[in-house]
Amino acid sequence: MSRTLTAALALAAILTLPTGALAAPIFYDFSSGTGGVVPLGSTETFTGAHGTLTASAFYYDGTNWLSSNLITRNVTNDNGLGVCSSAEVDGCATGDTGGGDNNELSQLSNTEAILLERPAGATWEGLWVSSLDDNGTGNTEEGTLYWGNSSDIASLLGGSSFTFSYPIFGAGVVEGSLPLPGQFFTDNALYVLFVPGGGYPTNGLNNDYLVWGAELDSVDVPGDVPVPEPASLLLLGSGLLALAHKRRRAR
Repeated sequence: MSRTLTAALALAAILTLPTGALAAPIFYDFSSGTGGVVPLGSTETFTGAHGTLTASAFYYDGTNWLSSNLITRNVTNDNGLGVCSSAEVDGCATGDTGGGDNNELSQLSNTEAILLERPAGATWEGLWVSSLDDNGTGNTEEGTLYWGNSSDIASLLGGSSFTFSYPIFGAGVVEGSLPLPGQFFTDNALYVLFVPGGGYPTNGLNNDYLVWGAELDSVDVPGDVPVPEPASLLLLGSGLLALAHKRRRAR
């Protein structure tokens, strides 16, 4: 068999790796699977191929961050986790479909927070939000993402952050995957924290949205191998073919 043919076959083998062998983020969906509002506890776990992810709810009472209750929704443009805190007397009942300021992650009555803890050995590849629309203060709902290795909310609020707002996904589009800030985001941070608004506990601002899900990846999944970039594949193929041609001429 010629070296040129061998190189071509090697490149073809890379290009035709079975889908199951390729590294692919696993999506953890926090929506309920049913319409309306479904009340949850203060902490919920979601299990997937990369392990168990934990979500916890909190609210700020003016002095401290206290444990609160999660809710989940699954209706058009309203998918994922919100918080039902102590001052919100409506919008948290089973089947209730109204009151985003009540059943979403908001700051109109209390400034609320949702803390996600990743499974051991995983990395954050994507974070999804929903119901981020133009119904907030200044017609632009806003949220802030923090990350770090401490579960203490006050500590996380003093660390790295990324603020996002409508229409980050495009005009009229209220849900999607956040464009994580590249080199500034630590994808192996143990915790990520979502808060409404600019990140400061300021009640009265009309910012509310839902935390829809997370994409995780891990080097610990059996058979999980890196997916080569198209440009890398092209360079690899060119290099293999050039090497084979050079050796053939040298004979």
